[in-house]
Amino acid sequence: MSSLALPLTRTSFFPQPEISRPVLKTWEARCLPRTMTSGEPCHVRYHQMPDIKIKRVYDTPDPHDGVRILVDRLWPRGLHKSDVHMEYWLKDVAPSPELRRWFGHDPANWNMFQIRYRQELMHGNADLSRLIHLAGQQNVTLLYAAHNTQCNHALILQDFLRKTVAKQKMHG
Repeated sequence: MSSLALPLTRTSFFPQPEISRPVLKTWEARCLPRTMTSGEPCHVRYHQMPDIKIKRVYDTPDPHDGVRILVDRLWPRGLHKSDVHMEYWLKDVAPSPELRRWFGHDPANWNMFQIRYRQELMHGNADLSRLIHLAGQQNVTLLYAAHNTQCNHALILQDFLRKTVAKQKMHG
């Protein structure tokens, strides 16, 4: 039998963990502060991360919202500016007008919309830089007006911010 035609076994595809090696099974076991064997505390950066929440702009403000930021390009229908409790309106973190029109809040376009919107976010702009800075310093709530709570740009933006802020905390 040549070296290219090795017999395939279950363990060649799914190697079994070593029994002597301790296995951490939960997020808490990996991320909660522990004391090293030397007695030094382990510092976990996740506990220093501010919270990034999303909420419909029509929902009642909560004292735990932190800085409330409207992340829609268009003003929400039916609301007067004095009715919206927010500190910032960052229009340019929203999807481009072309992408927004293409998506049309159609769930059939959701997967491709996510890819295209993430590409737009990767290009960055001044509003996005400001939002990343705010999200890295304090709790923020991203406000959006879309009716669909499962397929909207705020979900993608929230995920993008969490990953970006976590990367910055790790490297700086």
